[in-house]
Amino acid sequence: MHLLYLDESGDPYSWQNQKCYVIGGVAIHEGQVHSISTQMDALQTKYFPGIQIQIAFHATQVKRGKGHFQGMPPATRNQILQDVYALIGNAVFPNLIVFATAIDITAVKDPVQARRDVFEDVCEKFNGFLAHQFQRGHPSKGLLLIDENREAEYRQLVNGFKKWGYCSRIFG
Repeated sequence: MHLLYLDESGDPYSWQNQKCYVIGGVAIHEGQVHSISTQMDALQTKYFPGIQIQIAFHATQVKRGKGHFQGMPPATRNQILQDVYALIGNAVFPNLIVFATAIDITAVKDPVQARRDVFEDVCEKFNGFLAHQFQRGHPSKGLLLIDENREAEYRQLVNGFKKWGYCSRIFG
């Protein structure tokens, strides 16, 4: 099974501050979760040896020096990002694969359409990856994981996909 964790960058409801909306995700084969988790724990221990609870390494927080990264020199924050990117880059396809879709505000009529179109596109890419793996003799299921802060919105989108008939194509 591949686990796809999705997160968004930007907010389709604040276009006065930005012109694009992005949903990106990382799909990890269940057999790689322990290895990648262990590597992330090692990074946390390297940079935060005294903190035992798990820290989220959100690129925006690292870059801006927010949260746990507040007060860290820019060079250290850049090295953290390089270490995380190296971890992702060293993972072997198809055990870890990255998906992303961006949309410009001029391509949609409203924020709801932006989120729907971008989410649908990422889901189609993930489904296409799973179908391709199946055709190559590597059958695998997929599980979509979404930030709980947006759960209601994404549940509504998935229900809309069912209503519009997209689910057989995307989640079938």
